[in-house]
Amino acid sequence: MYPEIQKAGGEVVGFMPDTPEDVKAMVERTGVKFPMLADPDAAVAEAFGLRHAEAVPGKDLARPAILFVRADGTVAGTFQPEQYRRTVTPEELRAGFAGAVTSP
Repeated sequence: MYPEIQKAGGEVVGFMPDTPEDVKAMVERTGVKFPMLADPDAAVAEAFGLRHAEAVPGKDLARPAILFVRADGTVAGTFQPEQYRRTVTPEELRAGFAGAVTSP
C-alpha cells in the first residue's frame, strides 16, 4: 500500500514514544518502509491530541491513530480505532487519503 500512496503523491510518517535507537531497531526488525520518528517526550503525541497518559505504569504512550494531512499541513481527517490491535483496511486508507486530497 505504501508504494501506491507515494505514487499518488502522498506520504506516510509514523512515530513512536521511544528513543531513536529503539525506533531504528523496530524498523530493522519489522522492515517498515516509511519514515518513522522518535517521540520519547511525547511532543508529537501531545501536539495531535494523542497522548495516552500512563498507558503503561510510569510511561505515556501515543494512542494509535492515522492522521490524513493536506499539503498545507492541516489535518483533513483521522482514523483512531477503539481497539489497539485493530488494523486499518486498505479501503479505509484510500478513502482517508482521497479526503485529504479533495477536501478544502
